[in-house]
Amino acid sequence: MAESTLSLTYTDLLRSVAVLMGYDDDAVVADASALATANGKECDRYVQDGYAQFLTPPRIQDERESYIWSFLTAYGSLSLTVAGGYDYDAPDDFGSLAEPMTYAPTSVVRGPELRDEGLIRNLRTQSAATGQPTLMAVRVKAATLTGGQRWEFLFWPTPDATYTLTYPYNVLAGELTATNLYPLGGSLHGRTIRQFARAKAELLGLRVSKGPEYEEAMSLLESSISADRRLAPARFRRDNADGLDSFQRVSSVTYHGVWPT
Repeated sequence: MAESTLSLTYTDLLRSVAVLMGYDDDAVVADASALATANGKECDRYVQDGYAQFLTPPRIQDERESYIWSFLTAYGSLSLTVAGGYDYDAPDDFGSLAEPMTYAPTSVVRGPELRDEGLIRNLRTQSAATGQPTLMAVRVKAATLTGGQRWEFLFWPTPDATYTLTYPYNVLAGELTATNLYPLGGSLHGRTIRQFARAKAELLGLRVSKGPEYEEAMSLLESSISADRRLAPARFRRDNADGLDSFQRVSSVTYHGVWPT
């Protein structure tokens, strides 16, 4: 599949930042793979910081919360088995669930409802029930100093057979490199991403707080959000406008005749 000729790459962002800083942009771009020079490392830091801020953007005027980009959604599949038990690792790039998990279309049971992980633990202490899971929780795994933080899915009751779940989730994006050239968002948001990188260079390198580069970044951010809203699925337009969770946690399952809380 051919890439849009308007798409900006990591090296395009490096070059723009280098020019703003008054550096030799050709030399900085040539150093993109090794990052062996001080100027190359500095420009890379501004690009990464700017990209990260674009992905979790500042709250714009008249918005109650930071905007959630529709393109930061991936789709996962999870197979629950008897041997696998009731706890399962989330994908390495998992940030949060975007919508409820669902079983195969042929299933007569809707997907497990998201509840507090404390409820799942309590239910497990009260019963060793097995069956098609109707409740689930998301829990952060114990952190280690040798790797990033990860998440896991908890289910109740324990699966008594093999069940397949699919789910959309919010992605934790990786940094840009000379190999991973293309930022998420594509050509539609390339100028905004570039401007946030320049705004970081303005702030951290030129020591100018909320200067013209930052003001331009915020202006382009509003345009990017408007464009994303037009193209996004209805749930993103609703959630961002209302400041609500991606889905409602409504219970329709009782345990011994009691509604879980």
